[in-house]
Parts: sequence; structure tokens; C-alpha cells
Amino acid sequence: MLTFNTNGMILQRFAFKAPIMDYIFKNAKPEHLIKFYQCAKYFYAKYRLNIIQHLQIVPEHEAETFDPTSTSICISNPALQKLQDFWITDSVIHRGPNGILPLFSHCTIKKLELLDYILWEEFVCLTKAGTIKDLKIKGVYGGETLYTSIEKIIACVPNATSIEISESFITSTTWNTLASSNHNVKLSNFVLQNITHFRHCNPVLILAYLNNIVDPDCNVRLDFQLFPEENFFLVEEVRELNESLKSFEFDFKETIEVLLEKKKIIALEESMEIP
Repeated sequence: MLTFNTNGMILQRFAFKAPIMDYIFKNAKPEHLIKFYQCAKYFYAKYRLNIIQHLQIVPEHEAETFDPTSTSICISNPALQKLQDFWITDSVIHRGPNGILPLFSHCTIKKLELLDYILWEEFVCLTKAGTIKDLKIKGVYGGETLYTSIEKIIACVPNATSIEISESFITSTTWNTLASSNHNVKLSNFVLQNITHFRHCNPVLILAYLNNIVDPDCNVRLDFQLFPEENFFLVEEVRELNESLKSFEFDFKETIEVLLEKKKIIALEESMEIP
């Protein structure tokens, strides 16, 4: 962590009175603190909190950069763990191979993008502030099961307007839980890919959830993980099952389009009633 030698440092004098400066100090946002730090070491001596706005974990062959505005670092770099006490304020994008992420003490990110699985503890750390608006992940290991179900993932991002999960694990209680849950905002993008287990999909409950949570212009996509057709003895049966899944996806896509069109009509009618 960056530190300054403050021995002999003279107390900073300001043109504003003490109560005004105290208000500024208590309500300063990260972008303000970065400017303060650039002005004088007095400010860093007061806060002693390093800031990274955008943190990106990159593959080994990519160049690393270290800057308060944007930092790119490899997962294998020991310096990554030293960022644990930094304030990560805007986004975390992980494009590198699997590895252990720091459990950040200050994390108020608005965007989280992960191209591979992470542990449940890491996911909770990144989302505990409840500030994420844009979530795009592959999946989460751990919790009560090997793979974390989508209702537990979505419950961690109550203010997200965009949710994409590329390997979606659902249970027999997933859609009941989601249909009865309270999400703080409407979704403009909702994508679940490679859904398993398909037998737990309940079209009625899915539509009930979507009706409550999506805005009329929401991009909605649901598709299922197909079964491998390598089994020579059951190849025809597996192929038929996959075709049934594709047919269900197509039919459900049309049903969602009808739902969204109805929501648009209702929204238009409500807007016309406003005096």
C-alpha cells in the first residue's frame, strides 16, 4: 500500500471554514479523493485509502498497468493480493485464468464481468455493497452445493439492470424463489444460457417472474444446455431430446415476445393517461 512520510508535515489550511471542509471530507466520492491526493500529501495522510476505479485481471501475455483510474494485472502477480485494502470503485473485469482473488475490504463496483467460475466467497465479497448494475458471469462455485443456483446469484445483485449468466444452474425451487423475490429495479437485459436442469423449468413461474422484473424493452434470452450426442447406442434418443429442448426454447421465445409486447401496450396506455 502506498504511504507517505508525514513527519514534520504542516497542517493544511483551507479557504473554507472547518465545518464546510468536514462536510467535504465526509462526503467525498472516489473521483474527488483522487483529485485531493494529487493536490497534496495531506489528503492521503488523512484518508490513507488507495483507490482503483477500474480493475482488470488480464491473461499472462497482456501488458500490466498500474494507475488509480485503470489497473490491469495478471492473476499470478503477487501484487494482486496486496490490493486487498484498496477501494475498488467502478468495475472489476476478470479475463485471465482461474486464480485466487483478493477479498477486497472496500468494493463498491457497478460492473462485474467474469469469464470463468469464481468461488462463492469471492462473489459475495465483490457484490456485498449492493451497487452492481451490470453483471456478466459464467457461474459461481460453492455455497450449499458445488454450483451456485441462479436465485442465490441474483439475490446478491438487487440493483442490477443487466444480468447475464452463461452457465445457469437451477433447482426445483429456483423459479418459485425468483417469482416471490423483490428486485429493486427493472431489468433491461436478462440472459440465461446453458440452463441445467431443464426438468426444473416451469413456464408459468418463469413468466410470472419476468412479468414482475423486466421492462418492456428488455432483451430476454433463455436457452438450455444440450446433451452430448457421442453415445453411439443412444444417439437417436439424445438427438430427439435436444430437438425437443430447441423447440421449447423457440416456443418460449415467442411467448416472451408476446409478454413484452403487452407490457409495451400497458406502458403506452398509462403514459397517455397522465394529464
